[in-house]
Amino acid sequence: MHKNIEILNSVCWDYDINAEDVFKILSTKDDSNYPITFDEIRYKVLRYISFDKLQLIFTNSELKDIFQGIKLFKIRNNTNRSCIQSLLNEA
Repeated sequence: MHKNIEILNSVCWDYDINAEDVFKILSTKDDSNYPITFDEIRYKVLRYISFDKLQLIFTNSELKDIFQGIKLFKIRNNTNRSCIQSLLNEA
């Protein structure tokens, strides 16, 4: 199991998935075998998990790839929205 992946358990409570599934969906963007889409899981992760904690799991390059194309106005957590916006604006 990937280091610090248990942090992702906080988004699993209403779906029949676990932290490893969330990690796999975010890493591969493949949601074909899961009851939640890649896009839904991105917003859910940003709602319940701080950007700082996501950086314990993913590199900034991986986070940039995961959140590329996300609609910033749909991110409810203001701190996470600012962090994602800064990340995506990096060269």
